[in-house]
Amino acid sequence: MTTTQQYLDYSLLSFAAYGENLQENSKNSVQLKKAGFTQSQVDQFATDGWEEVDQSKDTLYSSSGFSATLFHNTQTGEYVFANRGMEGQL
Repeated sequence: MTTTQQYLDYSLLSFAAYGENLQENSKNSVQLKKAGFTQSQVDQFATDGWEEVDQSKDTLYSSSGFSATLFHNTQTGEYVFANRGMEGQL
């Protein structure tokens, strides 16, 4: 059964999918803040053990803004696939 905390975690991962090149920035703070995270959310993201495994590039989807990101939790071993939609493409 999915808990309320898991729903919160998954929604934050979906939000984090708007960050670009998280893998290349070891602390992720700059990219997560650009995606709209607060500093406390950035800190919680790191504390909870989440890291980006891989992220698709916009060029794969003809600049539609779609991107898919695979996250891994280093504490639990869990993998989560998160995607984003039309980033700024209205």
